[in-house]
Amino acid sequence: AVKNSCTATTAFWIRFFCPETCSCNVYRGPLWLRDGCPQACEESEDYRQQEQQLECKDANASYLQQDEVWQSWWVGNWTPWYSAQWDGFATSKIPDCSVLSGESGDNSGLLPQLLCAYGDSAAFSGSLRLFCPETCDCQSAGNGCPWRCGNPQISMTQVSMNQSTGINQSVNATKK
Repeated sequence: AVKNSCTATTAFWIRFFCPETCSCNVYRGPLWLRDGCPQACEESEDYRQQEQQLECKDANASYLQQDEVWQSWWVGNWTPWYSAQWDGFATSKIPDCSVLSGESGDNSGLLPQLLCAYGDSAAFSGSLRLFCPETCDCQSAGNGCPWRCGNPQISMTQVSMNQSTGINQSVNATKK
């Protein structure tokens, strides 16, 4: 019952007291509104590894069809105004990243502007930049884009190196 309340805009204290139940420790998790999540969650080694390993590439359609977090964006919790922005909401269709480009063939209305937003602009609807960084035009890290968008020269081997090598230490120093 608590887990179902975690994504509510008014659930600050639920996220604060139940951060693991609410997935505050998951980088590309179900929370688009993270207020209330303890800072320690984002500072944990596990969270930082998730952040550093995420490619600066759109997730492929077959992955998105199976991903529970992606599915939760599209099924069931939209207001009538949002539902009017894309024809697929009426059929509970699970799209791929092309719906955010306006090239999906469906009427995507304002979805690209709304769901590729970041910062204060994403406070109401959240952002899907972590799933679709290419479609959302992520050319650098930050602003809701994956860390590797601003660090393409870092290979997965380097990202997974032990902290004692210095790579992750410099990464962590730039993130604080």
